[in-house]
Amino acid sequence: MNKKLTIILIAVLTITGICATGLHAASQRKTPAYGMFYKANELFRDKKYEQALGQYEEIAALGIESGNLYYNMGNAYFKSGMLGEALSSYEQAKRLIPNDSDLKANINFVESLRENPVLVSRPVWIIAVLKYFAGYFSMNRLSLIWVCMYWLVLIISGMAVLLPHYRALLKKYIICAGVILLLISCVWSVKFYDIHANAYAFVIDEVIDAKFAPAEEATTYFKVYEGTRVEIIREEGKWARIKTPDGKIGWASRLALDKT
Repeated sequence: MNKKLTIILIAVLTITGICATGLHAASQRKTPAYGMFYKANELFRDKKYEQALGQYEEIAALGIESGNLYYNMGNAYFKSGMLGEALSSYEQAKRLIPNDSDLKANINFVESLRENPVLVSRPVWIIAVLKYFAGYFSMNRLSLIWVCMYWLVLIISGMAVLLPHYRALLKKYIICAGVILLLISCVWSVKFYDIHANAYAFVIDEVIDAKFAPAEEATTYFKVYEGTRVEIIREEGKWARIKTPDGKIGWASRLALDKT
């Protein structure tokens, strides 16, 4: 490969990497709530779980989203014997720190303590594959990768126009980068739809009755146990129409659900 072209490609990749690092660093800056978070952690270490929970919830009420915040909040809920709330907090943490090994271990442990676990219906294989890869990245990280790949394709395309002698070679890079960009777009879309298009909640009562209609006197269709993640189809007053992982649909009290 021509030395000039090699230098240009290295420069493009370097600039892209610097932009990605800068954006990631900006997202990791400490906020004024850091002191509150530190105090909550101290309370947790002193086994003052309810007080720690109050601090964590106060931070969350400020609109601050942090994987570590939700993870610690889940731990405090678990120590307080609230399995449903713990799993709900862990689920929010998983959106932000999906690869955290401690988080995965805690989720598996709490899941093992649940009564009557529900079998999950499997999605279409291509969706399952995309969800599998989406599980390794947070939404912010996927967006950052997508932006970097987009600019990489754009810059290499511009180089192909400005350097006609290397157009054939650059086309190969454009095709490879374009395919990667398309795959990232698919993974991003599946994750975005799963987070924003569907409303999910965890059952926080020990057991609830899912009814045929949104009324106390309605016949009970099935029971749902604490810690079960359900999809909220729609809400009506104090009731929510829910769908369990195995496909059952019924009406449940909104007070027994903790939205993620």
